[in-house]
Amino acid sequence: MGTSNYIFGRSTVTTPGTPIQLPNLAIALGADVCINAMPSNTGNCYLATSSSNVLDATKRRVIDPGMSLESMHPTNLNLFWLDSTSAGEGIEYTIEGST
Repeated sequence: MGTSNYIFGRSTVTTPGTPIQLPNLAIALGADVCINAMPSNTGNCYLATSSSNVLDATKRRVIDPGMSLESMHPTNLNLFWLDSTSAGEGIEYTIEGST
């Protein structure tokens, strides 16, 4: 049985309406990714697979303050784009995998 590895991080939006791409972090096959709205957020965050989609209310996922998106399995964290309603707010992520 392998040992678990964890990567923790945070991404914040400087200017609402100007999406940011999440960091370039390759994710091993079978690893779990959890994205949480930062506990201090006062507004919503938005997550999508492109900078244009994150600005489109019909193509993005709303992440309310305190909400988690769990058990996602992307191949890289940079496949996601983030925006928020308030400057300085964002998400925390945890990547769990095995070696």
